[in-house]
Amino acid sequence: MTPPTAQHTLPYHNPDRPCGCHTPGSHTLPCRLRHAPWRFGTVWETWTGRLADRFIAQPALLCLLSVVAWYLISQVAFTNLDAYGDMVEAYVFTPYWELGTFKHPPLTGWVAKAWFAVMPHTVWAFFLLSSLGMLIGTFGVLRLAGEFIPDDRRALMLMALSLTLPFSTLAFKFNANSILLPIWPWLTLMFVRSLRGGHGGYAVGLGILGALGMLGKYYTGVLLASMLIAALATRVGRRWLGTPAPWLALAAFALCLWPHALWVLHHGDSTLNYVGRKADHHVDWKHLASFLLSPLSYGGVAWGLILAAGFKGTLGERVRASLRPRDGGNDVLFWLTLSPLAITALFALCGYVKIALHWAIPLAYVLPLFWLTRANGWQIERARELLRALPAVWLGLLLLAAGFKGYEAYAGTLCHYRDDDDAARAILAARPGQPPVWIGGGWPDVAIVPFFADPSVRVVPGVPDRLPAGVTPVFGWRDQPGALLCAPDDSTCQAQAAEWMRRQGRNDRPVDIRVERHGWLFPRAVPTHYLVYWY
Repeated sequence: MTPPTAQHTLPYHNPDRPCGCHTPGSHTLPCRLRHAPWRFGTVWETWTGRLADRFIAQPALLCLLSVVAWYLISQVAFTNLDAYGDMVEAYVFTPYWELGTFKHPPLTGWVAKAWFAVMPHTVWAFFLLSSLGMLIGTFGVLRLAGEFIPDDRRALMLMALSLTLPFSTLAFKFNANSILLPIWPWLTLMFVRSLRGGHGGYAVGLGILGALGMLGKYYTGVLLASMLIAALATRVGRRWLGTPAPWLALAAFALCLWPHALWVLHHGDSTLNYVGRKADHHVDWKHLASFLLSPLSYGGVAWGLILAAGFKGTLGERVRASLRPRDGGNDVLFWLTLSPLAITALFALCGYVKIALHWAIPLAYVLPLFWLTRANGWQIERARELLRALPAVWLGLLLLAAGFKGYEAYAGTLCHYRDDDDAARAILAARPGQPPVWIGGGWPDVAIVPFFADPSVRVVPGVPDRLPAGVTPVFGWRDQPGALLCAPDDSTCQAQAAEWMRRQGRNDRPVDIRVERHGWLFPRAVPTHYLVYWY
């Protein structure tokens, strides 16, 4: 019997696996470290692919995760509220739930006051409020998208929306612009559903949300005017105008807005006068151009994503296709998107308002949806690949936020080192036994005291005997301890405060309140200080 021939068996080699893992000693630590990147890449590719599929099947999950991601990015990047004081200003706008303010309509004040009745007076809580508004707005855009595009396209639309500036970095500045982000998408949804023959509840919702938007900022009137244009310019809209729905919406709108309208009439149109003071009756061509280019500056990344996955042809052909009207005269979305830009530009050309780029913040909600409804070459696989890249984008932005914070720390920027929390407490502690009941002076700097230190302190713009129209007076201020607060670089405030103190027979020399941040995130000595005039 012939003995079997000895055969040399080669180790099995998986072509999808890096060389060396099949050799003796492949389970040693050096081998594992050498092949760790390959293993991580395989796991990452599998995980992101599954996540992209989940996003396509459940776009609401993408709404939630994108807002969470941007909230974490904001917490890594910023140590303070906005540098312009819009956020603390909102907190003190309506101390007695007034129906208006001397600058903006009252909704920002109401929302901030209600939120901080139950939440701590901290920076992270204010950013959380902004994130909640962003989440409500994003869900509204998702529901609106269901009226216009197939389900498998909504995830890419949401990804594009989350990469616009108004629904990312700008959304965290809680003010009269960002307050419209959670309102306008739902307002538009009510209009579209009512237009398409929905029940009367949509018309009532249109009126209520229209009034709520006006209470946030009168700029909502531009969207409402655009809805009228869309109704007149489309066949379905003209039919809608002949039904009871517009009148039902108008009645609900008037009923909800009537108390504020009475307040405005009683207080001398203070908000409208504030808008008028900003206009110099000259056309600011630079700001007008920046506003008209806001779809590119605010949504350029989003536009690029949609052009890549939704269109075919050269870049120029894709851009032109993404802007064309569709549906042969029934393109409601076309008028809702472009009419606000045109109406605002018309007002700016008349010199009635001084336009600014940030006016375009609430317009961004509709841009990705508008572009995607014009898609002529939808590529689901390319959209899936873009969605797979989103977790890497979030991680990259987190690292960028950390780098930004490190740069600000070592550059000594005031935005990073400003310590209004400790400064507000130091102001109250500087007068033991007789803390101020009211504080006036530079606006909105005075708002740091009630927000960070003592909510019972009443703050006013300027001085208590010369308040702007619409500000509730401080009753009995002459017999109560008070103060005027000025920023060290505000010479106008300092001159007015000193002059007012002399007229009241008080000391016109201010006390310099200084505090500093310490810790590994604050390696430099950059003081935060305010000048306080005691009454």
